[in-house]
Amino acid sequence: MLLFNRSFEKKLLEWKKFDIAPAGNTFKISGFEQYNYLVDLNLLVDPLWITCPLNDRSLFITSPFNVKIARPWRPPTTTITLDQFFETRVREYCQHNVKLNLCWSGGIDSTSVVVAFLKHCSNLSQLRIVYTNMSIIEHPEFFKFLESNFPQVEKFNIDQRNTALPALLDGIAITGDPCDEMLGCLDPDSDYCYDSSLLDQSWKSMVSKQTKDKKFIDFLEAWFNLSHRSIESILEARWWLFMQTHVQGGVFQNFLNLKNMFPNTSADVGFYDCYEFEDYIYHNTHLLRHFANHKEFLKSYIFAFDHNQDFREHSRKVRSKELIDINSKIQTVNDNDWVFLCDNYSVQKTKNLPLLSVKELSDTFGNSVDHYFNFNP
Repeated sequence: MLLFNRSFEKKLLEWKKFDIAPAGNTFKISGFEQYNYLVDLNLLVDPLWITCPLNDRSLFITSPFNVKIARPWRPPTTTITLDQFFETRVREYCQHNVKLNLCWSGGIDSTSVVVAFLKHCSNLSQLRIVYTNMSIIEHPEFFKFLESNFPQVEKFNIDQRNTALPALLDGIAITGDPCDEMLGCLDPDSDYCYDSSLLDQSWKSMVSKQTKDKKFIDFLEAWFNLSHRSIESILEARWWLFMQTHVQGGVFQNFLNLKNMFPNTSADVGFYDCYEFEDYIYHNTHLLRHFANHKEFLKSYIFAFDHNQDFREHSRKVRSKELIDINSKIQTVNDNDWVFLCDNYSVQKTKNLPLLSVKELSDTFGNSVDHYFNFNP
């Protein structure tokens, strides 16, 4: 299993008779001390960001759910520049002799992906930029830049052709995910934006103010040591936490969303979900600190290409994912139309979803999915 549907987390844990206790918008599970510490750390750092199952890519922590880690953590062995990352990643995609659908929301992450392909793809006719009306509203100058300078690149407004979408799009669908998770999910509306010195404070001091549990701190020190680098500040701890525990859940939830939107494409798990970008950030976490100018290093990369000073100076993360949310009504149903995502990318479900009961889980699966759970931590 690559992912379970977090909408049914409580029901699944009750079905397999785990002893659970509510913790924020998730649960602690009796017998899984280290996993519970992971929940505690998430709730301390940012309770609003527990939006997907917590899967430890370092393989240090035993979860009640036996999830296959698609891309396990490993310490970097080389250094890489940002442009080297972009060029390497683009060339990987361009090796496929299919249409590359670049899902452009108008935000920083997706715009940087489009720029990378425009710079490094040798055959621009291979590209198709998929956007919405809100993409243009969010970044109108870049759309004008595309229209004026890249007529050979197909542009596809899914607001205008939504009803014919399944028949019109083929190839690979690519998004700017999971850039946020790789960069610590720092929210520009948080206190960190207004006082970035908070990020320099000691994570150990932060935790000690909240709990006297020395075993919690000992656990965090052991887990952070797996990074093979110094993790002293809240910024470094936050980067490690989200990069380790939120990437897999985020990318595979996005994978399912893309398959709903573009059923005739081969959905991708996200442009930034790769070791090259992880290696770059590993050696450059200091770039995340100057948070008042959100994702400055990516905006500088874009500026070097389109010379749009206004976007560079004023663009911030907008909580608008119109490119995905255009399919929100269907997605709301589909979000509750699966229980498990298997490691062959198929889904398992029960017949009466979104209604789900312990009895129906038992009648549908019996003991056949017991290997999806860890009963003896």
